[in-house]
Amino acid sequence: LGGVVDEVLEANKLQKSDIKWLVPHQANIRIIQAVAKKLDDKYAAKGIHVYYCGACYMGAHDAYDKYLVEHGLPASSHAGLADTSEALYWEGNENWVRKDKLATAVGDPVVDGKIVAGPNSPHNGIAGDARGSKPEYGKVREDMKIDIAVKQIQAWIPPKK
Repeated sequence: LGGVVDEVLEANKLQKSDIKWLVPHQANIRIIQAVAKKLDDKYAAKGIHVYYCGACYMGAHDAYDKYLVEHGLPASSHAGLADTSEALYWEGNENWVRKDKLATAVGDPVVDGKIVAGPNSPHNGIAGDARGSKPEYGKVREDMKIDIAVKQIQAWIPPKK
């Protein structure tokens, strides 16, 4: 990741000092944690610190699952209601979501947080039911992530004397 960051900065004629936030997406959290530590070790002497803010992943995931249940919405995982609503919220005019497919966007059921594939599995990459996806649900999810991340970051900041 560090090498990719350097390449992107160079290609865009930017300096590391131009970066305020770097938010990688990676299924393997240990990779993100290791990259954050490596970058922090490398730049800490210059007063630049890199932290892994993991609370927004699991904390928001659990809070959003609770929100879904409280609102009678289906649990989901990959490409289900949560992911699709988030993409709808962020897409603007980009058309990231194939809205013509939403009416049939049902995948393997998710039960107690686990994907349950059966003999009639659609094998379409969806875990859960994305049919009820809305940008408003995506905003709720993003707000949860931001709130939890800000709280974690605030906990790292020493109190003013």
